[in-house]
Amino acid sequence: MSRQRLTTFALALAAPIIQMVIVLPAPAHHSFSALYLDEEEVSIEGRIVKLAIRNPHSFVHVRVTDQSGVSATWLIEWSAATVIGRLSRESLKPGDEVIVVGNPSRTQGNTQMKMVSITRPADGWSWQGRVE
Repeated sequence: MSRQRLTTFALALAAPIIQMVIVLPAPAHHSFSALYLDEEEVSIEGRIVKLAIRNPHSFVHVRVTDQSGVSATWLIEWSAATVIGRLSRESLKPGDEVIVVGNPSRTQGNTQMKMVSITRPADGWSWQGRVE
């Protein structure tokens, strides 16, 4: 095989790898203190609407109805699936009644928080830990 063909062959093999390296997004991590009030905690009680266990952060969507009958869905940011540990997709399900304690959003009126703990009163299942 000639040197020119060998070079062309090597470049053809390397091109997809080079392209993946160039176009893949770099992992980013936001500062929780920029989004949430770490020195404050709020507690909500409602039903899980959606559960997204993934990396780099998992999310729980909880539908809460206040005393006047108005409902809102809270977005609760949780740890990565690898950090949560013993939690499986069977641990929590849509429809489960839960109590969530968390650090509220810095944005006034925003129904979002960072998880501190979650409890399912029906059977006492709970998780508590540090969200990173």
